[in-house]
Amino acid sequence: MPTRNDVARLAKVSSATVSRAFNAPRRVSPDKLARVRRAARTLSYAPDKNASSLRRAGSGTIALLERAADPSPEGDARMYLWLYADMVRSVKAVVDASMYRLNLCSFSKPADIAALKGGVDGIICAHTPSKTELAALQSLGVPFVVFRQGEPPPGPPACSFIDEYQGGSVAGRHLRERGHARPAHITGSLASIEVCQLRWKGFADAFDTEPMLIDGHLGIKGGYDSGARIVPKIRRGEVDCIFVVNDLTCIGVIQALMAGHIRIPRDVSIAGYDNLPFIRTLPLRLTTVDIRYGAAFGGAARMLIDSLGRGGEELRCRVLPRIVPGESSAPRSKAG
Repeated sequence: MPTRNDVARLAKVSSATVSRAFNAPRRVSPDKLARVRRAARTLSYAPDKNASSLRRAGSGTIALLERAADPSPEGDARMYLWLYADMVRSVKAVVDASMYRLNLCSFSKPADIAALKGGVDGIICAHTPSKTELAALQSLGVPFVVFRQGEPPPGPPACSFIDEYQGGSVAGRHLRERGHARPAHITGSLASIEVCQLRWKGFADAFDTEPMLIDGHLGIKGGYDSGARIVPKIRRGEVDCIFVVNDLTCIGVIQALMAGHIRIPRDVSIAGYDNLPFIRTLPLRLTTVDIRYGAAFGGAARMLIDSLGRGGEELRCRVLPRIVPGESSAPRSKAG
């Protein structure tokens, strides 16, 4: 079987560099990292994760930690299982390329987190922890990275986050650049959900005048009700484009527009948010914002494996959502 020294000889690097390439890839130059990975593939080399954990006197395990949830969600909640799959696959891809193993863990109370002590070398927390959960994480004495949607406050802990303000902004810029000047935003529970607030603010700031706001309920039914409210405004020429807070709510909005004989994009352009796979079932390709959930969790895993979260350093992995143009938005000259 090929050894680490075999990979080092083929890649023309030191054995220590091969070790760093699997344990802390950001500490290796891109050229050397590419040579090590190419040599490892050529030789079919896989690091001995058990031996590595013994040398480090650790568990050799990284935990992906999440709050316990309904194992069989129903209704609209099932749609978001795609995001869970993106999270797990992205973290697994990074961990598999390292000397660590991945363990999926869930908890119902902070004591469940404390019970992980001695059993993990690091943790990726799949949400923003509460104060008591954060204290439990800190008590473990191992590096950890948390995830959140929206920019975190300054200071520790290490965090990978999706810039939701920029997500709303990129949707607004896309529609404005296509000549739309009478925008509307459909959202839900705006007063209580920070993510919705950030998407709305980013979208509103992209225009010279504040867009029309309809704050109803999230989900397909909520979107339908909000869509029905905006139909007469489109007919009167008060609205020429709509940004909907998420794809699921956008489905309901589109259903209401179709029921009201509003043509997309001829009468109004529309954009959603999340880029979830179910939008491929629509009669036209929806313009949406890719939340890049996998990129955020892949970044969290890389930060953790590089051990950059040690010592309370202020470390951030900022992920910018991207517009995914579709047929539901068009230049005003073509849409009108």
